[in-house]
Amino acid sequence: MSAGFGQLFVGAQAPGRTPERVRKARGRFFVDSPATHGLAQHVLRQGTRRNRTPAQGKWIMKPLIHLGAFAVVLSINSLAFAEEASTTPSRVVGTAPSRAFELTLSAGFDQGFGDVSKTMHISELAGNGGSLQLGLGYRLNPRYMVGVYAEATGYDPGDLSSEHARSAGVSAGVQMQRHFAPFQKVDPWLSVGFGWRGFWETEHDSVRRSLQGVDWLRLQAGVDYRLTPMVSISPVLGLSVSKFFAEKQPGHTEFREIDAPRSNVFLFAGFMGRFDMGGLSRRNVTQVASR
Repeated sequence: MSAGFGQLFVGAQAPGRTPERVRKARGRFFVDSPATHGLAQHVLRQGTRRNRTPAQGKWIMKPLIHLGAFAVVLSINSLAFAEEASTTPSRVVGTAPSRAFELTLSAGFDQGFGDVSKTMHISELAGNGGSLQLGLGYRLNPRYMVGVYAEATGYDPGDLSSEHARSAGVSAGVQMQRHFAPFQKVDPWLSVGFGWRGFWETEHDSVRRSLQGVDWLRLQAGVDYRLTPMVSISPVLGLSVSKFFAEKQPGHTEFREIDAPRSNVFLFAGFMGRFDMGGLSRRNVTQVASR
């Protein structure tokens, strides 16, 4: 990753803009792309056309329920596969995936804390939210995985948002995971990454405000419970230290740099499914040698 990564911001394309138009402002580059704008609009549309009520968080639960049902089905199938494929529990203990492609799916709750700048607080723009996360990677060996991640979050309106406003966040980046007990049935792990973060607030299907920045540090930790040698489920706790550098204000079509940007924190709590495909099921050489 180049040193200028912190100066690259991908913004939503305003109506009538030429796709992928690159502009330079005060030494920083902003890329107006319909791809990121479309993803944010899709997340925001999941809120349905509703008015703000005390139960405004319900719209966030719908996609989480769907993903949860999907995870349950995968878990049941995985357990059935494990029972059919092996008659002894030792098939999981003592082996671990290696040189395999890895897919992770996560769902949970997300909440931002802190200031965007000296005059803007995260809580003014967004409340709590529901997040869906996707990870793609390569398991180098039983202990290490490198890959990329993407995350989409729908938030309740913030303290200063209108009753018709909806908010969404999208982030993407690179990560590395370290597994501490890959040959055991219960495997603690830690993930470290960094990437880009965008935030959009819309009203009546038009973007009112857009923020672009980076996740300087993205930490996640969990404990895999291995259902099969290649499938596991895990609770996940995550923390992202972010900073927004550019803002498109209501009524404006151009991004401007945020004066005195400040770091803020996004917390995540949820569950994850991990699926390793292809590769090898490596045995624990230490255990074999000690027998």
